[in-house]
Amino acid sequence: MIRSTEYSFKTPLSYSQMRTLLDERHPGQWSEGDSSRYGDYLASEIRFTSKENGVIRIYRTKGFYLKLRLFCEDRSRHATAYWDRLNTYVMNEVAPAIQASELQPSSEID
Repeated sequence: MIRSTEYSFKTPLSYSQMRTLLDERHPGQWSEGDSSRYGDYLASEIRFTSKENGVIRIYRTKGFYLKLRLFCEDRSRHATAYWDRLNTYVMNEVAPAIQASELQPSSEID
């Protein structure tokens, strides 16, 4: 099972400033990537079990976007709890760290 959502947001920070702040707050958890479709992004993975994990990506294309994805075994009884933990982490840790405001559900990044 894959579950995903995304949010557009505004921030006064540059991409490199966001990376610096995320690294300071959560050392070793963030990396940079490059999507042929969307360009540069920041990424972090939260591992719940050996087969179940959450992925957070911050894209900068026509603004900034947070994309959350949860990968779980099809019959995982913990999927809803993992999804809630991933969302809580993003809203309580990541968004404040990057000074995100005006978070809105979006479908810019599919």
